[in-house]
Amino acid sequence: MYDQFAAAYTADNEINATNALYERPAMLALLGDVCGKNVLDAGCGAGALAEAMLDRGARVTGLEISPAMARLARLRLGQHANIMVADLAQPLSMCAEGSFDVITASLVLHYLEHWEPALREFHRVLVPGGVVVLSTHHPTMDWQLTGGSYFETRQHSETWLKNGVQATVTFWRRPLTAMIAAFRASGFAIDQVVEPMPVAECAERFPEAYAGLTSSPRFLFFRLVRGSSFRHCLTDPRGSQEQLHCQRWLDRVRPNGDVRAKADFADILRSLRWWSCQVECRSAISVA
Repeated sequence: MYDQFAAAYTADNEINATNALYERPAMLALLGDVCGKNVLDAGCGAGALAEAMLDRGARVTGLEISPAMARLARLRLGQHANIMVADLAQPLSMCAEGSFDVITASLVLHYLEHWEPALREFHRVLVPGGVVVLSTHHPTMDWQLTGGSYFETRQHSETWLKNGVQATVTFWRRPLTAMIAAFRASGFAIDQVVEPMPVAECAERFPEAYAGLTSSPRFLFFRLVRGSSFRHCLTDPRGSQEQLHCQRWLDRVRPNGDVRAKADFADILRSLRWWSCQVECRSAISVA
């Protein structure tokens, strides 16, 4: 759908209140330090978020369903990121198992009728302890706009005008309980849920939009931790790919007491602290 107005949408996205001064800063804040990490930007659009992550030292691969948007991302990022055309509703065959530390999904999941297939692929391509940071339409916003039962999952279309170009976009709205159920069914634990405020600059440049964004939520943000098979990866005798990733963590720390590796491993344990595998991990190695 974005092929119809890719350039016009991108020009607006770069400077408007909703994307430039509200959604993107919130994504970057929730991501934290990405320096040296392999990041999959799922639904990368024209590459604005990917560029910000590259500036922060990440190694970025971008997936985008719109060929026109993918072309814009390649023009913007050049050889600094690998941008591929891909549909998140299909298996991510171009991505190897356990090949990413972080996945970002900025305002993309609400285009999918079913979240579980994409989330399970995210789980597959993440390393143990990897994270997904995503933003999506706030369920109350969609409900207020379209009416009907809050609890149903249903399709909704809007017509947008961006820099003089008109296009129709179609979303799937769903209640919060459906979102959480999809995360759990796909092997993720919720680390953080955020309803952010726009940055202060928004109040100066777009006072009307600022008033709206600070009084009624527009987007909802999640930080998820890949987790359901972490215990399995330490105990499965069949030598799974996940087990190899866990072993690499142990091997990094045991020989020389590397401080960064200890800190990284401790961070994973904190993220997974509610799982019983924490005891097993701590018995294998001291993270003090």
